[in-house]
Amino acid sequence: MTQHDAGKPHRIPFAMIGGGFGSAVGVSHRDAAQMGGVFELQAGVFSADPKRGREFGETVGVAPQRCYGTVEELVERESSRKDGIRLATIVTPNALHAPAARTLLEGGIHVMCEKPMAISRAEAVELRSIAGQRGLVFGLAHAYSGYAMVHEARALVAQGAIGRVVMLQAQYASGWASLPIGKDARRGALWRTDPAQAGPSTVLGDLGTHIHHLTRFITGLEITAVAAELTSIVPGRTVDDTAEILLRFDNGACGMMWVTMAAAGNGNELGIKVFGERGQIAWEQETPDLLTIRHVDGTVELRRRAIVANTMSAAMARRRPGQPEGFVDAFANLYRNVARHLDSATTASTDDLPVIPDARDGVLGMAFIEAAVASSSNGAAWTKIQGD
Repeated sequence: MTQHDAGKPHRIPFAMIGGGFGSAVGVSHRDAAQMGGVFELQAGVFSADPKRGREFGETVGVAPQRCYGTVEELVERESSRKDGIRLATIVTPNALHAPAARTLLEGGIHVMCEKPMAISRAEAVELRSIAGQRGLVFGLAHAYSGYAMVHEARALVAQGAIGRVVMLQAQYASGWASLPIGKDARRGALWRTDPAQAGPSTVLGDLGTHIHHLTRFITGLEITAVAAELTSIVPGRTVDDTAEILLRFDNGACGMMWVTMAAAGNGNELGIKVFGERGQIAWEQETPDLLTIRHVDGTVELRRRAIVANTMSAAMARRRPGQPEGFVDAFANLYRNVARHLDSATTASTDDLPVIPDARDGVLGMAFIEAAVASSSNGAAWTKIQGD
C-alpha cells in the first residue's frame, strides 16, 4: 500500500537537517513537502544548538524528543522507531551537505538535499556510490524543474518541435547580493559569501547549478566544456558574484550562460531560450505559466499551462486555469515525485516513474562548477567537464 492508493492516503514521515529559525529555504521545503499530504515533518536537527533546535521544533509541531542535537543521534534514534523517518531533507550551508548526507545514507535513510550536492565532485561521487549500493533515493532540490511548463518545454524538444538543438542562451540574474553584505546580515547571506561554507564558487553553487540542471533537463543534452570568467562586481567582496560562461554541448551545439547575484533591482530572473533548426522555445521563471514558441517562418505560439499536450506536463499542474502557479507549487511537485521513487524503492516497481533531479545530477553539477573555476583561473580557456 502506498500514499497513492485511492482513498487511503498516508503521509511519509520525514526530518529536516537545518532549516530552523531564520531559514527561508527551510520554509519552502517544509511547505512543499507537506503540500497535498504527501510528507509529514516528524523529526529534525534544526540547529547546531540543541536547545534552540528544540525550541524551533515546537513551533512546527515536532515533539521535543524527536528534535536531535546531531545527525548521528537522529539516525540512531529514528532507526530504532517503528514510525521512524524514511526521508531527511538537508538545508544546511553547502559544506555540511556531504557529511550529513553520508551519515543519513549509511543509516539507511533516503535523502533530499539542497543544491549543490557537495563542495567537490569527489564528495558527490562518493554519495552517489553509497546511495546506489544501498538502493536509496537521493533527490536534489532543483525545484525549477518542477514547473509544468518546464516539462512541456522538455517534451517539445524531445518531440523535435524545433528540430535539432543548435544553440542555447540561459541566465539567472538575481539581485539579492548587489550591495555589500555586512556582519549584521542574515545568516544565509553570511555563509553564502564565505568560501569555507559555500564552496569553490559562491555564484555557481548558489545559482549556477540551477541553470546547469535546467539546461540539461529541457534539452536532454550534456555540457561537455566551458570557457568561463568568474568575477566580483561588488567592491571588496572576496567571493565571486558573477559568471559569464560559454558552453559546448555533446551534440555540437553552442551556448552561453550569465549568472549573477549582483544584478541591482532584479528579483529572481531565471530564463532559458533553446534554439533549434526550425525555431526556439523560451521560458522565464517569473512568468512560469507561459511558454513561448517562435517558429522559423515567423509565427509565434504562446502556450499557457491550461493548454498543454504532454501528459507529464498536465500532471504537474496544481492550480486551475487563470490561477498562477508559483515556486512552492513546483517544489511540491518535486517532493511528490520523490515520494513515488520512495514507493518504488519499497515495491521494486519502476513503471512510469517521473524524472527527478538525483545524485547523477549532483555529480555533474559539481563537475560543472570545478571546470568553470579552472577555466576562469586559466584566462577563460576552454575546459572539459569531467563526466559522471
